[in-house]
Amino acid sequence: MSGSSLDGADLALCRFDVERDKLIYWSMVDAVTIPYTASWIGRLKSLPHASARELVLADVELGHLFGSMISDFVQNQTLAIDLISSHGHTIFHFPEQQCTTQIGDGAAIAMETKIDTVTSLRSMDIAYGGQGAPIAPLGDRYLMPTTDYYLNLGGISNINIPGDGHTVAFDISGCNQILNALSQTVGKDYDLNGEMASKGKILPDLLSQLQQDPYLIKPYPKSLDNEYVRKFETQLALDHHGNIYDKLATVIEFIALELKNAIQKNPVMKLQPTILVTGGGTLNLFMIHRMKTLMPESEFIIPDRKIIEYKEAAFIALAGLRRKLLLPNIFADVTGASIDTINGAYYSRQFK
Repeated sequence: MSGSSLDGADLALCRFDVERDKLIYWSMVDAVTIPYTASWIGRLKSLPHASARELVLADVELGHLFGSMISDFVQNQTLAIDLISSHGHTIFHFPEQQCTTQIGDGAAIAMETKIDTVTSLRSMDIAYGGQGAPIAPLGDRYLMPTTDYYLNLGGISNINIPGDGHTVAFDISGCNQILNALSQTVGKDYDLNGEMASKGKILPDLLSQLQQDPYLIKPYPKSLDNEYVRKFETQLALDHHGNIYDKLATVIEFIALELKNAIQKNPVMKLQPTILVTGGGTLNLFMIHRMKTLMPESEFIIPDRKIIEYKEAAFIALAGLRRKLLLPNIFADVTGASIDTINGAYYSRQFK
């Protein structure tokens, strides 16, 4: 899994025990984040505005890089690896035009590793008129403990609200990618524990500008494109004249308020909801503090650190498994597609 925060590629080795089409047990055996080089970070940031040739070359070269990372990761593992499931790195996401692009060529991964590989895990849903996102409801349904709300604080914050026979899930707003972009202006990759933000004050004008983003009032199903977040949220924060502490505090307030709005607007809202929180933003203690302060009636459940950091990679593994088993891995009631879909391009290793 390669997320919009650009901190690196998350690799999770997961074991799934299946009887026919029923998952009876799963575990995360090992997980690691392999940071991108400065060169790759710059390249991935620039690709939305690059030439077609540059995009195609990056797709193939990133696939070979992923393959090399995976080969090194599994070299000392005792389990035999049956399948690689790679989300890739999102460059474009335009569901209204039935288009999404995640790079990291699956053929290159399969060649480097000699392991069957699944990629392109959103495209079939997009083709059937869906948002292609979020994938998280699949993993929340089968891998996570039961709760009222599943909140993921990644580069983008998203929420999954399971209901009786119908699931609501959507991207809420930009999250870590805004905070990290601000932190990088003062030479830090991210704001550790939210310490800089905790020293700041809310900037009412910046908060108001962020809350005027037209995406926020769109009905769901809906999903966010990284480039959209950069244009309508991140750039606003970067351009504001306030100091770094105040800007970070204001963005966290924006993220927390939009979470509160998302929950309050949902028709299945509960009086004392439980919210399972995962994603890198869970480690931002000040952001969690603000969410708890704004929603005192809610119980925020924080799982162990491995699940916090690598849940999305495990979900991608499950999506790949279901592709192999020819079972739906994105659901129409979540994305707005006309049918549940089996997503994934399958690349087989060479025959022995």
